[in-house]
Order: sequence, then structure tokens, then C-alpha cells
Amino acid sequence: MADNTTETIIEKIARIKAEQAVQIAELKKQTRLLKDEMKRLKDDEKAEKNAYKAQLDQLKSNKNDKHLIYDEDELEIERVRRKILKWAKSPDQINHRIVRIYLELLKQNNFVYLDDLENHSKTIKTFKSNFGQMKIISDHNHAKVFDIINDKVYLWDPVKSDVLKAFQNIL
Repeated sequence: MADNTTETIIEKIARIKAEQAVQIAELKKQTRLLKDEMKRLKDDEKAEKNAYKAQLDQLKSNKNDKHLIYDEDELEIERVRRKILKWAKSPDQINHRIVRIYLELLKQNNFVYLDDLENHSKTIKTFKSNFGQMKIISDHNHAKVFDIINDKVYLWDPVKSDVLKAFQNIL
């Protein structure tokens, strides 16, 4: 009788170990897939930055050619349209948080004072540097979505509707 009980416990232990091995193998597989996906996303982002820079460099080098239209704003508008959808889906991202705070303040008025935006963004340690990159056009900015006029913050007109549309379900 004792031998049968011992065998049953040994069999249970073996079964549990086998199940755990299967679970561990599945977790390792999922980890590999996540790592591959993260690498692909980083590669895509890097490729996008490189393509944008190459396109901008090409336009800048040919800006005196009468047959080519040099319009940095148009490039930036396309860049914002690509990025804003990613921001809207990433609530932990700083750019998302800044846009969201701005839009929440905008509900109270048809403009937002820069001081109010700064005060409501105190939990974002890097607010000033990130916000600074969201109001300029340059090779290494985050993407221009804001304009400052007389200490008031506005959505940049060319992308205003894109920003509002991307964030409409969030607010």
C-alpha cells in the first residue's frame, strides 16, 4: 500500500515538473517573440528617422532647383501624422502625457496658457525639454504639434485635426 502511495506522489511530481517545463518553454518562446518585436519596432523607428533625415537632406541640397519644391513644413506635417497615432496609443509616453494634459486644459477654454500647461505637467520631470521638442521643426525634434503665441499654447494649425482625431477616444 505504501509503495502505491509513493508511486502516485512521484508520478504527480513528475507530471507537475513536465507541465512546468512546458510552461517555461512557452514563456521562453513568448519572451523571444517579444524581444524580436521590440527589435523590429526599434529598427522601424530608426529606419523612419533615417528616411526622414535623408529626405530632408535631399530637399535641402536641392532647394535651389526650380523644379523641386522645398517645403520643410510639409515634411514635418507628414512626420507628425505618422507619430501622433503612436503617441495616442502609448499613455505612458511623455509626448502622449503632454498632449493629453494640453487637451484636458483646452476643454476649459479655446486656448491654454503656457504657465498652466507647465503647472499641470509638474509630474513630468522632463517636461520643458520634451515640450520644447514639440514646438519646433528640426532634424531631431519629437514632432511639431504646438505653437506658442503671446504665452498661449495652440495646436499647430496644419496638424490640429490630426491630433484631435488621434486623441478623441482618449479624452
